[in-house]
This record gives sequence, C-alpha cells and structure tokens, in this order.
Amino acid sequence: MANAICIKCGSAKRCWTSKCPECEFDPCTNTEDEAKSYILSTERFDDGNDPAERMGLPDFEEHELDMIGKQIREGKDFEFNAADVECVVSTFEIIKNMTWKDSLIMFLTVLWWFVPIYILIAIFWAIGSMKSCA
Repeated sequence: MANAICIKCGSAKRCWTSKCPECEFDPCTNTEDEAKSYILSTERFDDGNDPAERMGLPDFEEHELDMIGKQIREGKDFEFNAADVECVVSTFEIIKNMTWKDSLIMFLTVLWWFVPIYILIAIFWAIGSMKSCA
C-alpha cells in the first residue's frame, strides 16, 4: 500500500512531495507536477479539516492508488481532471506567494477573536472569586 504514487513511473512512495525512489522524479520542481502528485496521494486526508474535500478533489483509497500505479507502470497514462489540477496549482501558487506580512495578518485576524474571550473569562473568574470571599 502506498501513501503516494509517482506520476511518471507509477511506483509507490511515502510522501507526495518526495523524490521517487525508482525513477528519481522530483514533483516539486514544477507546480503542475506537484499538484498532480498531491492529487495522487492519501496523506492529505489524515486530518479532519481537509482542503482537498473543499476543492472537490477525488478521495483515492490506498488500493485505488495501487491500481493507478499499476496502470502507470504498464505505460498507460492516468487522466487527470484539468479543473482539479488547475485548482490545486492556483492554491499552491497562493501559498507560495504569501509573504511574512500576509501570514502575520492572517494570524492577527484569528487572534483578535481570542482577546475578548480571555477578558470575559477573567471578568467571570474575578466575579466568582469575589462571591466566594463574601
């Protein structure tokens, strides 16, 4: 069983970003190849917050990846959905083009919600402490 399939030779590999152990193909040298490698992997489904599901990408099981790998090894091309590949490419481009300022803004956008919550917790804790003293 494989976590990812090499898009060039169909060999199994542990990670979609890793170089193929058989043909030495590195998918991370080209964004489109990187996107195709991402599509032909199972790693992206590990957490409960899967961006691939929101993008509408196919959810391949390990045995399906094994069959796709066999198909590629036999010289038959795997037909990627062009819209799926373009969706992943555009997402990767956004991520790669993010600056540290963009990351900081995203972090602060999420963080500011926690400040009022902590203030409310502190107020309720203080009120509860004052009632227990009385």
